[in-house]
Amino acid sequence: MTMPELLHNLGLVQVQLRVGSLRKVQQRLPPNDPTRQETRKLLQSLLEAVIS
Repeated sequence: MTMPELLHNLGLVQVQLRVGSLRKVQQRLPPNDPTRQETRKLLQSLLEAVIS
């Protein structure tokens, strides 16, 4: 594995861990909490950035 591939894979792991953490926190908040809504928007933006 080359150094760029290694760094790429490490970056992907960090993103997965952080997105997973955001999802867990979001699930603990009440459905109408503004922070939950902001987290949903952030996760949606991240998803759109990855897809495009």
